[in-house]
Amino acid sequence: MRIYLIGFMASGKTETGKILAGRLNRPFVDLDLRVARHAGQSIPQLFEKRGEPYFRELESRLLRQTADQPRAVIATGGGAPCHLGGMDWIHRHGLSVFLDVPPELLARRLSEDRQGGRPLLKGMCHPKDLDARIRQLLARRLPVYRQAHMRVQAADTPAAVAREIEQHWLQITGH
Repeated sequence: MRIYLIGFMASGKTETGKILAGRLNRPFVDLDLRVARHAGQSIPQLFEKRGEPYFRELESRLLRQTADQPRAVIATGGGAPCHLGGMDWIHRHGLSVFLDVPPELLARRLSEDRQGGRPLLKGMCHPKDLDARIRQLLARRLPVYRQAHMRVQAADTPAAVAREIEQHWLQITGH
């Protein structure tokens, strides 16, 4: 069974996913990386040149292609479960795990992110603007995230979060 890590940007899906995949001896898929490779450009470039609707369509198509990897741990993009029936599809094809991080910690992590790779936060230089935008996006996404099969408080290190998910997984599967 596939394990889909969902949650807001900077919730630790990629780092946690890599560690979890290693602990469970499974392949790891970073959906954002797959989108960028498929498009031949970064996600910010894709947003700028093709727009969010094109990005969401491509993201949705590549999410559905993860069906060819039955044992993978997949880190989705923050919006993947929230658009084009993503969460319904995830639930039909695997276990969803919501990495829940408080908005204050998300704001701190995102303000420290100097790469500028977050198109939905473009132009958010002032901490109050960033905080307001995070809360606005979270308000829309939390009802979807909360539908996850499993919810993990993910304010700890990726290694600790991966260990917690692994323990739940072992209880669920009996391995």
